[in-house]
Amino acid sequence: MQDFIKIDNIISTRSSFYTKSEKYADYIFGTKDIEALEFKVLNDEVSVDLPLYIKFQY
Repeated sequence: MQDFIKIDNIISTRSSFYTKSEKYADYIFGTKDIEALEFKVLNDEVSVDLPLYIKFQY
């Protein structure tokens, strides 16, 4: 499995509403045959978790 959070060196998936030290709550995993064309953490702060966006092909 590929961890797109690790591959793209994402620093955190938490918003500023989250005050604890844990920086990751959400991940996107894919098999080796999935090519991530675009992956990012969006900065829309509506909860403690930031939304994740992925555009892919296989």
